[in-house]
Amino acid sequence: MARILALTALLSLLSLPMVAGCDPDDAAAPTADVHARTDRTLKVDARAPAGTSKVRFVLLSGDVGEAPADIDALTEDPPAGVTVLRRVLLGGVDATRPASLRDVDEGNYTVCAAVGLASGSQAGYEAKVEAAYAAVGGGTELDADKLKAAAELLKKDPEFVVTKTDWSAAPLRCQAVEVTADPASRQVTLE
Repeated sequence: MARILALTALLSLLSLPMVAGCDPDDAAAPTADVHARTDRTLKVDARAPAGTSKVRFVLLSGDVGEAPADIDALTEDPPAGVTVLRRVLLGGVDATRPASLRDVDEGNYTVCAAVGLASGSQAGYEAKVEAAYAAVGGGTELDADKLKAAAELLKKDPEFVVTKTDWSAAPLRCQAVEVTADPASRQVTLE
């Protein structure tokens, strides 16, 4: 199952040009002065339901006001005076967890999320992904070169269909956020 999720994530990266700024939990942070370090992580929970395939998060400077109809419109043409600071895509088993946005200074922001469900046969998709990884010699351990080779093999299979997410149909939820010195201001749940 882990191989399927890793390859699914790789295929998502190959097919989505928007993926940038993914911020995993800060596990690789220096430990020299960990007690004096201020946690500048903003956690955003989209409250994604079970069965969610992917969630796209966007952090914007300032207050967006009324958000556009979908996430693509927001990221491609943000309102005047607003800048897209981060874009994060979570998928697979991570789709239902909050996004961790590191190094967010105090200030006023807008956070948005779109929850997407995959179309197509997920079971058939997973079986083909598993078979492709096995065909390139993938074992129980994940290997980046083998994942890439499996992705290339799947691209050549005319019967393989990458499950797509219709982001225009995914409701966009946005919330203005004021990040302060209070740690509670760094926990956001989108309603």
